[in-house]
Amino acid sequence: MKNSSSVAILLAITLLVMPSNGHSEEQEVFIDAVVASVNGVPITLTDVSKRAGGTVPHSLSEAARDEKIQLTLQQMITEQLLRAEATERRLGVSNEELNRYLERVAEQNGMTIAEFETALAEEHKTLKDYREQVEVDILRTKLAGALMREGITVGENEINQYIDEHPEYHSEGAKLKLRQILIEKREDNRESAIAQLTKIRAGIDSLESFVKAVQEYSEGAEVDDDGLIGVLSEEELSADIFDALFKLKEGSVSDVVETSGGFHLFYLEAR
Repeated sequence: MKNSSSVAILLAITLLVMPSNGHSEEQEVFIDAVVASVNGVPITLTDVSKRAGGTVPHSLSEAARDEKIQLTLQQMITEQLLRAEATERRLGVSNEELNRYLERVAEQNGMTIAEFETALAEEHKTLKDYREQVEVDILRTKLAGALMREGITVGENEINQYIDEHPEYHSEGAKLKLRQILIEKREDNRESAIAQLTKIRAGIDSLESFVKAVQEYSEGAEVDDDGLIGVLSEEELSADIFDALFKLKEGSVSDVVETSGGFHLFYLEAR
């Protein structure tokens, strides 16, 4: 990560959480304009409020008290950093990839694209916004693959230390600590991959047995760390993964989940 990116994040967090000492209307308007900048790409308070699904706070201090605004800003910063890193590595998502993914999601829900767009509208979402989120999900998968090929992983001790240093990650129900078994997508391997993971799932009854299965079967980047993906917010999960994990209890294994990156079994270690 570039130093400029780190500085921008620190600046964004500082601006958002520091108290407002004055009540000058000019100052409020200026601060409201841009609350973060990642590699020169601005994020405005209006952008954050729209993404969070609420009205724009009248002041910086009001924004600082709004937990949803703060969490949304963190998510948007992360997405900007991911896009910047993907661009630097010449990774991208084509319209064809996005269209195939959307068509598959619509088909799985028994809808046409037009019907799917109508369903999104009923949830106050647009197809454009959904496409952008799917793009981020696919970029995250591609970037994870690139890091895997370079042998870059994040260990469990590093993750636990980060959680200890960030109390907001202890919020009940907000974050999920996940492990996975992944079988990558290949031509015509859908049925065999699902069958294999279903059989693997039947033999898992503990964290230890899941870790053993990771070492034996997983093709994911996290094999050397016993399948540990990390700690993710529920908001960061794709719709398919969220649905699979929503009612899952700690210490349980999900059903087989199909994403653009492959076929997964998730172990919910902590919620």
